[in-house]
Amino acid sequence: MNKPLVSIVMNCFNGEKFLKRALKSIINQRYYNWELIFWDNLSTDQSKNIFLSFDDKRLKYFCSKKFKKLYDARNDALEKCNGKYISFLDVDDCWLEEKLNKQVELLEKNKDTGLVYSNFLTVNLNRFFFKKKEMNIKTFKSGIITEYLMKNYFIGLLTVMIRKSSMKDDLLNFDSKYNMLSDFDYILRFSQTNKIDFIGETLAIYNQHKDQLQLKNISIQACQFDEWFKKKVVEKKIFGENKNFSNLEKRRDFLNFLKNTKNKNILINLKDLFFYKNNINKVKLFFIVLLPKNLIEKIFSLT
Repeated sequence: MNKPLVSIVMNCFNGEKFLKRALKSIINQRYYNWELIFWDNLSTDQSKNIFLSFDDKRLKYFCSKKFKKLYDARNDALEKCNGKYISFLDVDDCWLEEKLNKQVELLEKNKDTGLVYSNFLTVNLNRFFFKKKEMNIKTFKSGIITEYLMKNYFIGLLTVMIRKSSMKDDLLNFDSKYNMLSDFDYILRFSQTNKIDFIGETLAIYNQHKDQLQLKNISIQACQFDEWFKKKVVEKKIFGENKNFSNLEKRRDFLNFLKNTKNKNILINLKDLFFYKNNINKVKLFFIVLLPKNLIEKIFSLT
């Protein structure tokens, strides 16, 4: 019996530091029928040479004609996908070897499921500490879960596999206008009309490093989230009316708080705290900001 093709999208801009490990994690998958759509966004480092050093016909190299924002480039890569299913992996992350195998098996058995995701391990590589963290299995939900995701968003794009036939109409592409939260926006929209399922195992590793947590990136994300909330939630009412959007409002307020915080080291810890502790209020945030660095480090090493 032929195994269905899985298309893997990997976007790259100057990813030489982690690229080799990411590629090896794909090649080492126990599931063999895949293609990698590697989209090089005009890298100026050794990314192209590293990629081409791997001798595997399943690795397909594409280079953008001009530099584009991440999700514009991601949409370009999607147009090259030939698979029945689509997954995503960034150059600084990696998969465990059963990732594709387990997700294809679930989607093949459950024809009404449009997307499957899994647990993932977060490895914090920041200079304060080296920390690993997995999500609590109780967090995971399945079915039509839009309202639950709006209260407690927890899906990492690196864990996702999507049935390509479900990517239609307004779900053909990511909305690149909100480049810092396009996957968040896409999965919320996708979840309104498609059943989502999960595998309660760790199948991917997300590496969190200082380049991702620069103040300018957090400021951009805060501005984009504020605009996204106004346009899609309040004005266009994409996610319905008369619903409780208080958690989305808390996320918006928190990002604005981070944007106005000057201490980059504190930002690193607060952003990590935000993504795993969704019910924090501003009083607690200000208390954390006032703590000395060594105490912050000790607290976070215990969480």
